[in-house]
Amino acid sequence: MENGIDIDELIEYFVGIYRNVETRLILKIAESFKQYEEINLGNSMAWYLRKLEELGGLNNDAIEIISEYSNIPKKDVIKVLKRAGYDIDFETIKLANASGKYNIDIDKLLNSKKVNEIIENSYKEINNTFRLIKTKAQEGFNDAYMNVLNESYTSIATGVVDYNTAISNALKDLVKSGITVTSYKQKNGTIRNYSIESTVRRDSLTAVVQMQIRSELERAKEIGADCVEVSEHIDARVTDTFDYRDHSWWQGKVYKLEGSNSKYPNFQETCNFGDVQGIGGANCRHKIFSFFSDIDIPKGKNIDREENKKAYELSQQQRMYERKIRGYKKNIEVGKVTNDERKIKTYNDKFKELNKEYSDFCTKNNLKRHYERERIIEQYSKTNSARNLETLGKTSITRNLNNAIDDELKQDLFLNTNDYLNKYGNVIPEKEIIWKLGNLPTRNEEMVLANEKFYINKNIIGDKNRFVKIIEHNQKIGNLVKTDNPIKQIVGHEVGHRIQIGLFRKLYNKPFANRSESDAWVESFMSNVVDEYYIRFPGESLLIDEALSKYGASDYFEMFSEAFSEYTCSLNPRPFATTFGIMLEKELEKVIW
Repeated sequence: MENGIDIDELIEYFVGIYRNVETRLILKIAESFKQYEEINLGNSMAWYLRKLEELGGLNNDAIEIISEYSNIPKKDVIKVLKRAGYDIDFETIKLANASGKYNIDIDKLLNSKKVNEIIENSYKEINNTFRLIKTKAQEGFNDAYMNVLNESYTSIATGVVDYNTAISNALKDLVKSGITVTSYKQKNGTIRNYSIESTVRRDSLTAVVQMQIRSELERAKEIGADCVEVSEHIDARVTDTFDYRDHSWWQGKVYKLEGSNSKYPNFQETCNFGDVQGIGGANCRHKIFSFFSDIDIPKGKNIDREENKKAYELSQQQRMYERKIRGYKKNIEVGKVTNDERKIKTYNDKFKELNKEYSDFCTKNNLKRHYERERIIEQYSKTNSARNLETLGKTSITRNLNNAIDDELKQDLFLNTNDYLNKYGNVIPEKEIIWKLGNLPTRNEEMVLANEKFYINKNIIGDKNRFVKIIEHNQKIGNLVKTDNPIKQIVGHEVGHRIQIGLFRKLYNKPFANRSESDAWVESFMSNVVDEYYIRFPGESLLIDEALSKYGASDYFEMFSEAFSEYTCSLNPRPFATTFGIMLEKELEKVIW
Protein backbone atom coordinates (compact mmCIF):
# COMPACT_ATOMS: atom_id res chain seq x y z
CA MET A 1 0.00 0.00 0.00
CA GLU A 2 1.02 3.66 -0.26
CA ASN A 3 3.33 5.13 2.36
CA GLY A 4 0.95 7.89 3.52
CA ILE A 5 2.87 10.73 5.18
CA ASP A 6 6.47 10.94 3.98
CA ILE A 7 8.60 10.47 7.11
CA ASP A 8 11.72 11.58 5.24
CA GLU A 9 10.08 14.96 4.74
CA LEU A 10 9.00 15.13 8.39
CA ILE A 11 12.47 14.51 9.80
CA GLU A 12 14.09 16.92 7.33
CA TYR A 13 12.97 19.58 9.82
CA PHE A 14 15.35 18.11 12.43
CA VAL A 15 18.12 17.30 9.96
CA GLY A 16 18.13 20.82 8.51
CA ILE A 17 18.58 22.38 11.94
CA TYR A 18 21.53 20.19 12.87
CA ARG A 19 23.06 20.39 9.39
CA ASN A 20 23.08 24.13 9.95
CA VAL A 21 24.86 23.65 13.31
CA GLU A 22 27.49 21.37 11.80
CA THR A 23 28.25 23.72 8.91
CA ARG A 24 28.63 26.67 11.28
CA LEU A 25 31.03 24.70 13.50
CA ILE A 26 33.12 23.76 10.45
CA LEU A 27 33.25 27.40 9.34
CA LYS A 28 34.19 28.49 12.87
CA ILE A 29 37.20 26.16 12.74
CA ALA A 30 38.07 27.34 9.23
CA GLU A 31 38.06 30.98 10.35
CA SER A 32 41.03 30.20 12.59
CA PHE A 33 43.19 29.06 9.69
CA LYS A 34 43.46 31.96 7.27
CA GLN A 35 45.48 31.71 4.10
CA TYR A 36 48.65 33.72 3.43
CA GLU A 37 50.10 33.67 6.95
CA GLU A 38 53.90 33.59 6.96
CA ILE A 39 54.33 30.17 8.55
CA ASN A 40 57.35 27.99 7.74
CA LEU A 41 59.72 25.43 9.26
CA GLY A 42 61.31 28.08 11.47
CA ASN A 43 58.18 29.33 13.22
CA SER A 44 55.76 26.41 12.84
CA MET A 45 56.10 25.30 16.50
CA ALA A 46 55.31 28.81 17.78
CA TRP A 47 52.30 28.89 15.44
CA TYR A 48 51.18 25.48 16.72
CA LEU A 49 51.33 26.59 20.36
CA ARG A 50 49.45 29.79 19.58
CA LYS A 51 46.70 27.80 17.88
CA LEU A 52 46.44 25.52 20.91
CA GLU A 53 45.83 28.56 23.11
CA GLU A 54 43.12 29.83 20.74
CA LEU A 55 41.12 26.63 21.18
CA GLY A 56 39.87 27.79 24.59
CA GLY A 57 38.13 30.82 23.12
CA LEU A 58 36.83 28.81 20.20
CA ASN A 59 35.23 26.36 22.62
CA ASN A 60 33.06 29.19 23.91
CA ASP A 61 32.09 30.08 20.35
CA ALA A 62 31.18 26.46 19.65
CA ILE A 63 29.02 26.28 22.77
CA GLU A 64 27.22 29.45 21.67
CA ILE A 65 26.62 28.09 18.14
CA ILE A 66 25.26 24.79 19.45
CA SER A 67 23.05 26.57 21.98
CA GLU A 68 21.78 29.22 19.58
CA TYR A 69 20.98 27.12 16.55
CA SER A 70 19.94 23.68 17.83
CA ASN A 71 16.98 24.44 20.07
CA ILE A 72 13.83 22.67 18.88
CA PRO A 73 10.65 23.47 20.85
CA LYS A 74 8.87 20.46 22.35
CA LYS A 75 5.65 21.41 20.54
CA ASP A 76 7.41 21.09 17.18
CA VAL A 77 8.85 17.67 18.00
CA ILE A 78 5.43 16.51 19.23
CA LYS A 79 3.84 17.87 16.06
CA VAL A 80 6.16 15.74 13.92
CA LEU A 81 5.52 12.66 16.07
CA LYS A 82 1.74 13.14 16.02
CA ARG A 83 1.65 13.53 12.25
CA ALA A 84 3.38 10.17 11.96
CA GLY A 85 1.64 8.51 14.92
CA TYR A 86 -1.84 9.42 13.68
CA ASP A 87 -1.20 8.54 10.04
CA ILE A 88 -4.32 6.37 9.86
CA ASP A 89 -5.80 4.42 6.94
CA PHE A 90 -9.32 5.84 7.26
CA GLU A 91 -10.60 3.89 4.26
CA THR A 92 -10.07 0.69 6.23
CA ILE A 93 -11.84 2.18 9.27
CA LYS A 94 -14.82 3.21 7.14
CA LEU A 95 -14.95 -0.23 5.54
CA ALA A 96 -14.92 -1.90 8.97
CA ASN A 97 -17.78 0.25 10.28
CA ALA A 98 -19.79 -0.18 7.09
CA SER A 99 -19.52 -3.98 7.36
CA GLY A 100 -21.59 -3.95 10.55
CA LYS A 101 -19.03 -6.19 12.25
CA TYR A 102 -17.18 -3.33 13.91
CA ASN A 103 -18.14 -0.09 15.62
CA ILE A 104 -15.02 2.08 15.72
CA ASP A 105 -15.32 5.51 17.36
CA ILE A 106 -13.25 7.87 15.20
CA ASP A 107 -13.00 10.52 17.92
CA LYS A 108 -11.59 8.01 20.40
CA LEU A 109 -9.27 6.71 17.70
CA LEU A 110 -7.85 10.18 17.19
CA ASN A 111 -7.39 10.76 20.92
CA SER A 112 -6.06 7.42 22.09
CA LYS A 113 -4.53 7.66 25.56
CA LYS A 114 -2.16 4.76 24.86
CA VAL A 115 -1.02 6.19 21.51
CA ASN A 116 -0.45 9.61 23.11
CA GLU A 117 1.65 7.90 25.79
CA ILE A 118 3.72 6.24 23.04
CA ILE A 119 4.20 9.64 21.39
CA GLU A 120 5.24 11.24 24.68
CA ASN A 121 7.74 8.44 25.36
CA SER A 122 9.11 8.81 21.84
CA TYR A 123 9.54 12.54 22.46
CA LYS A 124 11.63 11.77 25.56
CA GLU A 125 13.69 9.30 23.54
CA ILE A 126 14.37 11.67 20.66
CA ASN A 127 14.98 14.61 22.99
CA ASN A 128 17.59 12.58 24.87
CA THR A 129 19.21 11.81 21.52
CA PHE A 130 19.38 15.52 20.67
CA ARG A 131 20.87 16.29 24.10
CA LEU A 132 23.55 13.67 23.64
CA ILE A 133 24.34 14.99 20.16
CA LYS A 134 24.78 18.50 21.57
CA THR A 135 27.26 17.20 24.15
CA LYS A 136 29.11 15.09 21.59
CA ALA A 137 29.13 18.01 19.14
CA GLN A 138 31.25 20.01 21.59
CA GLU A 139 33.71 17.12 21.90
CA GLY A 140 33.65 16.58 18.14
CA PHE A 141 34.41 20.26 17.56
CA ASN A 142 37.56 20.00 19.72
CA ASP A 143 38.67 16.82 17.96
CA ALA A 144 38.03 18.32 14.51
CA TYR A 145 40.02 21.45 15.37
CA MET A 146 42.94 19.36 16.65
CA ASN A 147 42.84 17.16 13.54
CA VAL A 148 43.15 20.22 11.30
CA LEU A 149 45.91 21.67 13.47
CA ASN A 150 47.92 18.45 13.74
CA GLU A 151 47.56 17.55 10.07
CA SER A 152 48.62 21.05 9.01
CA TYR A 153 51.52 21.24 11.45
CA THR A 154 52.89 17.84 10.42
CA SER A 155 52.81 18.80 6.74
CA ILE A 156 54.48 22.17 7.39
CA ALA A 157 57.10 20.94 9.89
CA THR A 158 58.20 18.08 7.65
CA GLY A 159 58.37 20.34 4.62
CA VAL A 160 55.94 18.21 2.61
CA VAL A 161 53.90 21.24 1.45
CA ASP A 162 53.72 24.95 2.16
CA TYR A 163 51.42 26.51 4.76
CA ASN A 164 48.61 27.47 2.38
CA THR A 165 48.44 24.01 0.81
CA ALA A 166 48.62 22.29 4.20
CA ILE A 167 45.71 24.34 5.56
CA SER A 168 43.65 23.89 2.40
CA ASN A 169 44.13 20.11 2.44
CA ALA A 170 43.34 19.78 6.15
CA LEU A 171 40.14 21.81 5.84
CA LYS A 172 39.09 19.76 2.81
CA ASP A 173 39.43 16.64 4.97
CA LEU A 174 37.36 18.35 7.68
CA VAL A 175 34.55 19.08 5.22
CA LYS A 176 34.60 15.47 4.06
CA SER A 177 34.45 13.96 7.56
CA GLY A 178 32.28 16.59 9.28
CA ILE A 179 32.05 16.90 13.06
CA THR A 180 32.07 13.35 14.47
CA VAL A 181 29.56 12.64 17.25
CA THR A 182 29.23 8.85 17.13
CA SER A 183 31.53 5.98 16.19
CA TYR A 184 30.86 2.27 15.74
CA LYS A 185 33.16 -0.70 15.34
CA GLN A 186 32.20 -2.73 12.28
CA LYS A 187 32.41 -6.49 11.90
CA ASN A 188 35.71 -6.22 10.01
CA GLY A 189 37.22 -4.32 12.93
CA THR A 190 37.29 -0.88 11.31
CA ILE A 191 35.77 2.14 13.02
CA ARG A 192 32.99 4.03 11.25
CA ASN A 193 32.45 7.65 12.27
CA TYR A 194 29.14 9.48 11.91
CA SER A 195 28.84 13.26 11.58
CA ILE A 196 26.23 15.43 13.28
CA GLU A 197 23.99 15.43 10.22
CA SER A 198 24.19 11.70 9.49
CA THR A 199 23.59 10.84 13.16
CA VAL A 200 20.52 13.08 13.41
CA ARG A 201 19.09 11.72 10.17
CA ARG A 202 19.60 8.09 11.17
CA ASP A 203 18.44 8.40 14.77
CA SER A 204 15.42 10.66 14.16
CA LEU A 205 14.24 8.49 11.24
CA THR A 206 14.48 5.37 13.39
CA ALA A 207 12.72 7.03 16.34
CA VAL A 208 9.81 8.33 14.24
CA VAL A 209 9.32 5.10 12.28
CA GLN A 210 9.44 2.94 15.42
CA MET A 211 6.97 5.28 17.12
CA GLN A 212 4.57 4.92 14.16
CA ILE A 213 4.80 1.13 14.27
CA ARG A 214 4.26 1.00 18.05
CA SER A 215 1.30 3.39 17.71
CA GLU A 216 -0.32 1.33 14.98
CA LEU A 217 0.19 -1.94 16.87
CA GLU A 218 -1.62 -0.37 19.83
CA ARG A 219 -4.32 1.03 17.53
CA ALA A 220 -4.88 -2.39 15.93
CA LYS A 221 -5.39 -3.84 19.40
CA GLU A 222 -7.88 -1.09 20.34
CA ILE A 223 -10.04 -1.49 17.23
CA GLY A 224 -9.85 -5.28 17.00
CA ALA A 225 -7.80 -5.60 13.81
CA ASP A 226 -6.13 -9.00 13.54
CA CYS A 227 -3.56 -8.02 10.92
CA VAL A 228 -1.38 -5.16 9.70
CA GLU A 229 -0.48 -4.19 6.16
CA VAL A 230 3.06 -2.94 5.57
CA SER A 231 3.63 0.11 3.38
CA GLU A 232 5.79 -0.13 0.27
CA HIS A 233 8.05 2.16 -1.70
CA ILE A 234 9.88 1.67 -4.95
CA ASP A 235 13.42 1.97 -3.55
CA ALA A 236 13.21 -0.43 -0.60
CA ARG A 237 16.41 -2.12 0.61
CA VAL A 238 17.37 -5.19 -1.43
CA THR A 239 19.51 -8.13 -0.29
CA ASP A 240 19.87 -11.71 -1.46
CA THR A 241 18.77 -13.14 1.90
CA PHE A 242 15.00 -13.23 1.27
CA ASP A 243 14.35 -12.70 4.97
CA TYR A 244 13.73 -9.77 7.35
CA ARG A 245 16.92 -8.08 6.10
CA ASP A 246 15.49 -7.92 2.56
CA HIS A 247 12.88 -5.15 2.88
CA SER A 248 11.79 -5.47 -0.75
CA TRP A 249 10.78 -9.06 0.03
CA TRP A 250 8.29 -8.35 2.83
CA GLN A 251 7.02 -4.84 1.97
CA GLY A 252 3.49 -4.21 0.72
CA LYS A 253 2.04 -7.38 2.27
CA VAL A 254 -0.42 -8.30 5.03
CA TYR A 255 0.69 -10.07 8.22
CA LYS A 256 -1.09 -11.66 11.17
CA LEU A 257 -0.40 -10.12 14.57
CA GLU A 258 -1.03 -13.38 16.44
CA GLY A 259 -0.08 -16.69 14.88
CA SER A 260 -0.16 -17.20 11.11
CA ASN A 261 -2.04 -19.05 8.38
CA SER A 262 -1.49 -20.10 4.78
CA LYS A 263 -2.60 -16.68 3.55
CA TYR A 264 -0.97 -14.33 6.04
CA PRO A 265 2.36 -15.09 7.79
CA ASN A 266 3.21 -13.67 11.21
CA PHE A 267 4.31 -10.01 11.34
CA GLN A 268 7.02 -10.31 13.97
CA GLU A 269 8.48 -13.55 12.62
CA THR A 270 8.67 -12.14 9.08
CA CYS A 271 9.60 -8.46 9.52
CA ASN A 272 11.47 -8.75 12.86
CA PHE A 273 10.47 -5.43 14.42
CA GLY A 274 13.14 -4.39 16.93
CA ASP A 275 16.12 -5.73 14.98
CA VAL A 276 18.47 -3.15 13.49
CA GLN A 277 18.11 -4.79 10.06
CA GLY A 278 14.36 -5.44 10.24
CA ILE A 279 11.33 -3.18 9.89
CA GLY A 280 11.85 0.02 11.85
CA GLY A 281 15.62 -0.60 11.93
CA ALA A 282 18.41 1.61 10.63
CA ASN A 283 17.29 3.82 7.72
CA CYS A 284 13.99 1.93 7.31
CA ARG A 285 11.03 4.08 6.21
CA HIS A 286 8.31 1.42 6.23
CA LYS A 287 5.14 1.87 8.24
CA ILE A 288 2.23 -0.39 9.12
CA PHE A 289 -1.55 0.06 8.99
CA SER A 290 -4.35 -1.90 10.67
CA PHE A 291 -6.01 -4.55 8.50
CA PHE A 292 -9.14 -6.71 9.02
CA SER A 293 -8.63 -10.10 7.34
CA ASP A 294 -12.37 -10.87 7.28
CA ILE A 295 -13.43 -7.79 5.30
CA ASP A 296 -10.38 -5.95 3.96
CA ILE A 297 -8.63 -6.31 0.61
CA PRO A 298 -4.81 -5.96 0.41
CA LYS A 299 -3.76 -2.71 -1.23
CA GLY A 300 -0.19 -3.68 -2.11
CA LYS A 301 0.92 -3.13 -5.68
CA ASN A 302 3.43 -6.00 -5.71
CA ILE A 303 6.32 -3.88 -6.89
CA ASP A 304 8.54 -5.82 -9.28
CA ARG A 305 11.73 -6.91 -7.52
CA GLU A 306 14.04 -5.89 -10.37
CA GLU A 307 12.26 -2.56 -10.74
CA ASN A 308 12.66 -1.98 -7.00
CA LYS A 309 16.34 -2.96 -7.12
CA LYS A 310 16.97 -0.46 -9.90
CA ALA A 311 15.11 2.26 -8.00
CA TYR A 312 17.09 1.46 -4.83
CA GLU A 313 20.36 1.82 -6.73
CA LEU A 314 19.18 5.13 -8.22
CA SER A 315 18.23 6.41 -4.76
CA GLN A 316 21.72 5.56 -3.50
CA GLN A 317 23.18 7.50 -6.43
CA GLN A 318 20.96 10.45 -5.54
CA ARG A 319 22.23 10.43 -1.95
CA MET A 320 25.79 10.34 -3.32
CA TYR A 321 25.12 13.39 -5.53
CA GLU A 322 23.55 15.24 -2.59
CA ARG A 323 26.56 14.54 -0.36
CA LYS A 324 28.97 15.74 -3.04
CA ILE A 325 26.94 18.90 -3.68
CA ARG A 326 26.87 19.72 0.04
CA GLY A 327 30.60 19.02 0.20
CA TYR A 328 31.35 21.37 -2.69
CA LYS A 329 29.20 24.10 -1.18
CA LYS A 330 30.93 23.74 2.19
CA ASN A 331 34.34 23.94 0.55
CA ILE A 332 33.27 27.15 -1.20
CA GLU A 333 32.15 28.65 2.12
CA VAL A 334 35.40 27.52 3.76
CA GLY A 335 37.29 29.23 0.95
CA LYS A 336 35.41 32.45 1.68
CA VAL A 337 36.22 32.56 5.40
CA THR A 338 39.88 31.60 4.84
CA ASN A 339 40.44 33.98 1.89
CA ASP A 340 41.33 31.01 -0.32
CA GLU A 341 40.45 32.31 -3.77
CA ARG A 342 41.85 29.24 -5.49
CA LYS A 343 39.60 26.94 -3.46
CA ILE A 344 36.56 29.11 -4.18
CA LYS A 345 37.19 28.97 -7.93
CA THR A 346 38.04 25.27 -7.94
CA TYR A 347 34.87 24.23 -6.14
CA ASN A 348 32.68 26.73 -7.95
CA ASP A 349 33.75 25.09 -11.20
CA LYS A 350 33.29 21.61 -9.76
CA PHE A 351 29.86 22.52 -8.46
CA LYS A 352 28.65 23.81 -11.83
CA GLU A 353 29.76 20.62 -13.55
CA LEU A 354 28.24 18.41 -10.87
CA ASN A 355 24.99 20.40 -10.77
CA LYS A 356 24.53 19.95 -14.51
CA GLU A 357 25.43 16.27 -14.26
CA TYR A 358 22.95 15.73 -11.43
CA SER A 359 20.16 17.62 -13.20
CA ASP A 360 20.68 15.46 -16.29
CA PHE A 361 20.72 12.33 -14.10
CA CYS A 362 17.38 13.27 -12.50
CA THR A 363 15.81 14.12 -15.85
CA LYS A 364 17.04 10.93 -17.50
CA ASN A 365 15.73 8.73 -14.68
CA ASN A 366 12.56 10.76 -13.98
CA LEU A 367 13.62 11.51 -10.40
CA LYS A 368 12.57 14.36 -8.14
CA ARG A 369 15.44 16.55 -7.03
CA HIS A 370 15.35 17.27 -3.27
CA TYR A 371 16.85 20.73 -2.93
CA GLU A 372 16.31 20.70 0.83
CA ARG A 373 18.94 17.94 1.03
CA GLU A 374 21.47 20.11 -0.79
CA ARG A 375 21.30 23.02 1.63
CA ILE A 376 24.12 23.56 4.12
CA ILE A 377 23.38 26.68 6.17
CA GLU A 378 20.54 28.99 7.16
CA GLN A 379 20.36 32.32 8.96
CA TYR A 380 18.47 31.41 12.13
CA SER A 381 18.46 33.80 15.08
CA LYS A 382 18.19 32.94 18.78
CA THR A 383 14.46 33.61 18.72
CA ASN A 384 13.98 31.71 15.47
CA SER A 385 16.51 28.88 15.74
CA ALA A 386 13.98 26.18 14.94
CA ARG A 387 11.88 26.58 11.83
CA ASN A 388 8.20 26.57 12.59
CA LEU A 389 6.60 23.60 10.88
CA GLU A 390 4.20 25.97 9.17
CA THR A 391 5.37 28.34 6.44
CA LEU A 392 8.18 30.59 7.69
CA GLY A 393 7.08 33.95 6.36
CA LYS A 394 3.38 33.21 6.35
CA THR A 395 2.85 32.12 9.91
CA SER A 396 4.87 34.96 11.39
CA ILE A 397 2.71 37.41 9.46
CA THR A 398 -0.56 35.78 10.47
CA ARG A 399 0.40 35.58 14.09
CA ASN A 400 0.90 39.34 14.31
CA LEU A 401 -2.25 40.54 12.57
CA ASN A 402 -5.64 41.15 14.13
CA ASN A 403 -8.95 40.55 12.41
CA ALA A 404 -9.78 44.19 11.73
CA ILE A 405 -9.93 45.12 8.06
CA ASP A 406 -7.70 48.03 7.14
CA ASP A 407 -9.43 49.80 4.24
CA GLU A 408 -6.21 51.31 2.88
CA LEU A 409 -4.44 47.98 2.92
CA LYS A 410 -7.44 46.26 1.37
CA GLN A 411 -7.47 48.82 -1.42
CA ASP A 412 -3.74 48.28 -2.05
CA LEU A 413 -4.26 44.53 -2.23
CA PHE A 414 -7.15 44.93 -4.66
CA LEU A 415 -5.22 47.29 -6.94
CA ASN A 416 -2.17 45.02 -7.00
CA THR A 417 -4.40 42.04 -7.70
CA ASN A 418 -5.91 43.82 -10.69
CA ASP A 419 -2.44 44.77 -11.98
CA TYR A 420 -1.49 41.10 -12.07
CA LEU A 421 -4.78 40.09 -13.65
CA ASN A 422 -4.33 42.69 -16.38
CA LYS A 423 -0.90 41.33 -17.29
CA TYR A 424 -1.20 37.61 -16.55
CA GLY A 425 -4.96 37.01 -16.53
CA ASN A 426 -4.77 34.62 -19.46
CA VAL A 427 -2.72 32.14 -17.44
CA ILE A 428 -4.58 32.57 -14.13
CA PRO A 429 -7.26 29.88 -13.68
CA GLU A 430 -10.81 31.22 -13.44
CA LYS A 431 -12.05 31.85 -9.89
CA GLU A 432 -9.39 29.67 -8.33
CA ILE A 433 -7.05 32.14 -6.69
CA ILE A 434 -7.94 31.86 -3.04
CA TRP A 435 -4.98 32.79 -0.89
CA LYS A 436 -4.33 33.24 2.78
CA LEU A 437 -1.41 33.62 5.16
CA GLY A 438 -1.07 30.85 7.69
CA ASN A 439 -3.33 27.99 8.63
CA LEU A 440 -6.59 29.97 8.60
CA PRO A 441 -10.14 28.79 7.81
CA THR A 442 -11.51 29.60 4.37
CA ARG A 443 -15.27 29.65 4.88
CA ASN A 444 -17.09 31.97 2.50
CA GLU A 445 -18.14 34.44 5.20
CA GLU A 446 -14.47 35.00 5.96
CA MET A 447 -13.57 35.92 2.40
CA VAL A 448 -13.48 39.41 0.98
CA LEU A 449 -14.08 39.49 -2.75
CA ALA A 450 -11.36 41.29 -4.68
CA ASN A 451 -12.80 40.66 -8.14
CA GLU A 452 -14.26 37.77 -10.07
CA LYS A 453 -10.97 35.85 -10.15
CA PHE A 454 -9.26 36.56 -6.87
CA TYR A 455 -10.28 36.19 -3.23
CA ILE A 456 -8.47 37.45 -0.14
CA ASN A 457 -8.88 36.03 3.36
CA LYS A 458 -10.00 38.94 5.49
CA ASN A 459 -8.07 37.68 8.53
CA ILE A 460 -4.80 38.89 7.01
CA ILE A 461 -6.04 42.41 6.32
CA GLY A 462 -5.24 44.09 9.61
CA ASP A 463 -3.19 47.16 10.40
CA LYS A 464 -1.37 48.24 7.22
CA ASN A 465 1.74 49.62 8.93
CA ARG A 466 2.17 46.51 11.00
CA PHE A 467 1.58 44.33 7.94
CA VAL A 468 4.34 46.13 6.03
CA LYS A 469 6.75 46.01 8.98
CA ILE A 470 6.29 42.26 9.32
CA ILE A 471 6.96 41.74 5.61
CA GLU A 472 10.06 43.96 5.82
CA HIS A 473 11.30 42.06 8.86
CA ASN A 474 10.96 38.76 6.98
CA GLN A 475 12.83 40.32 4.07
CA LYS A 476 15.63 41.48 6.37
CA ILE A 477 16.25 38.06 7.91
CA GLY A 478 16.08 36.34 4.52
CA ASN A 479 12.77 34.52 4.88
CA LEU A 480 11.25 36.38 1.93
CA VAL A 481 12.69 38.05 -1.16
CA LYS A 482 13.61 41.72 -1.02
CA THR A 483 11.42 43.96 -3.19
CA ASP A 484 10.42 47.62 -3.38
CA ASN A 485 6.72 46.94 -2.75
CA PRO A 486 6.03 44.60 0.22
CA ILE A 487 2.26 44.52 -0.29
CA LYS A 488 2.44 43.76 -3.98
CA GLN A 489 5.11 41.19 -3.19
CA ILE A 490 2.70 39.11 -1.10
CA VAL A 491 0.03 39.28 -3.80
CA GLY A 492 2.65 38.39 -6.42
CA HIS A 493 3.77 35.35 -4.49
CA GLU A 494 0.25 33.93 -4.34
CA VAL A 495 -0.43 34.81 -7.97
CA GLY A 496 2.75 32.90 -8.79
CA HIS A 497 1.27 29.71 -7.35
CA ARG A 498 -1.79 29.97 -9.56
CA ILE A 499 0.29 30.80 -12.64
CA GLN A 500 2.20 27.54 -12.11
CA ILE A 501 -1.00 25.62 -12.79
CA GLY A 502 -2.50 28.03 -15.32
CA LEU A 503 0.62 28.17 -17.47
CA PHE A 504 0.92 24.39 -17.46
CA ARG A 505 -2.72 24.12 -18.59
CA LYS A 506 -2.11 26.50 -21.48
CA LEU A 507 1.23 25.04 -22.59
CA TYR A 508 -0.03 21.46 -22.63
CA ASN A 509 -3.67 22.10 -23.52
CA LYS A 510 -4.97 20.53 -20.30
CA PRO A 511 -7.66 23.00 -19.16
CA PHE A 512 -8.64 21.00 -16.07
CA ALA A 513 -5.20 19.95 -14.83
CA ASN A 514 -4.62 20.33 -11.08
CA ARG A 515 -1.46 20.97 -9.10
CA SER A 516 -0.45 17.31 -8.87
CA GLU A 517 -0.48 17.17 -12.68
CA SER A 518 1.60 20.34 -13.04
CA ASP A 519 4.17 19.34 -10.39
CA ALA A 520 6.60 17.70 -12.81
CA TRP A 521 6.57 20.71 -15.13
CA VAL A 522 7.23 23.16 -12.27
CA GLU A 523 10.14 21.04 -11.02
CA SER A 524 11.61 20.75 -14.51
CA PHE A 525 11.20 24.46 -15.23
CA MET A 526 12.77 25.59 -11.95
CA SER A 527 15.59 23.08 -12.29
CA ASN A 528 16.39 24.64 -15.66
CA VAL A 529 16.23 28.11 -14.10
CA VAL A 530 18.78 27.06 -11.46
CA ASP A 531 21.10 25.65 -14.13
CA GLU A 532 20.78 28.77 -16.27
CA TYR A 533 21.45 31.01 -13.24
CA TYR A 534 24.71 29.20 -12.49
CA ILE A 535 25.77 29.61 -16.12
CA ARG A 536 24.78 33.30 -16.47
CA PHE A 537 26.10 34.45 -13.09
CA PRO A 538 29.15 32.32 -12.15
CA GLY A 539 30.29 34.72 -9.43
CA GLU A 540 26.99 34.80 -7.54
CA SER A 541 26.00 32.70 -4.53
CA LEU A 542 25.37 29.01 -5.15
CA LEU A 543 22.89 28.92 -2.26
CA ILE A 544 19.25 29.43 -3.21
CA ASP A 545 18.71 30.72 0.35
CA GLU A 546 20.98 33.67 -0.47
CA ALA A 547 20.24 34.05 -4.17
CA LEU A 548 16.49 34.12 -3.50
CA SER A 549 15.14 33.46 0.03
CA LYS A 550 14.94 30.73 2.66
CA TYR A 551 11.28 30.24 1.85
CA GLY A 552 12.12 30.00 -1.84
CA ALA A 553 14.70 27.32 -1.10
CA SER A 554 12.14 25.08 0.61
CA ASP A 555 10.87 23.48 -2.62
CA TYR A 556 10.38 24.13 -6.35
CA PHE A 557 6.87 25.57 -5.95
CA GLU A 558 7.85 28.20 -3.41
CA MET A 559 10.99 28.88 -5.43
CA PHE A 560 8.80 29.67 -8.46
CA SER A 561 6.51 32.00 -6.50
CA GLU A 562 9.32 33.80 -4.66
CA ALA A 563 11.22 34.34 -7.92
CA PHE A 564 8.03 35.53 -9.66
CA SER A 565 7.36 37.91 -6.78
CA GLU A 566 10.83 39.48 -6.92
CA TYR A 567 10.87 39.60 -10.72
CA THR A 568 7.55 41.46 -10.89
CA CYS A 569 7.89 43.68 -7.77
CA SER A 570 11.52 44.75 -7.62
CA LEU A 571 12.88 47.67 -9.61
CA ASN A 572 16.23 45.87 -9.81
CA PRO A 573 15.69 42.12 -9.48
CA ARG A 574 18.73 40.16 -8.38
CA PRO A 575 20.44 37.69 -10.76
CA PHE A 576 18.33 34.65 -9.84
CA ALA A 577 15.01 36.49 -10.25
CA THR A 578 16.32 38.05 -13.46
CA THR A 579 17.15 34.60 -14.85
CA PHE A 580 13.71 33.35 -13.81
CA GLY A 581 12.03 36.31 -15.55
CA ILE A 582 13.88 35.73 -18.82
CA MET A 583 12.87 32.08 -18.89
CA LEU A 584 9.29 32.77 -17.77
CA GLU A 585 8.79 35.27 -20.59
CA LYS A 586 9.97 32.65 -23.08
CA GLU A 587 7.30 30.26 -21.78
CA LEU A 588 4.63 32.96 -21.92
CA GLU A 589 5.50 33.61 -25.58
CA LYS A 590 4.37 30.07 -26.35
CA VAL A 591 0.88 30.76 -25.01
CA ILE A 592 -1.87 31.71 -27.45
CA TRP A 593 -3.41 34.85 -25.91
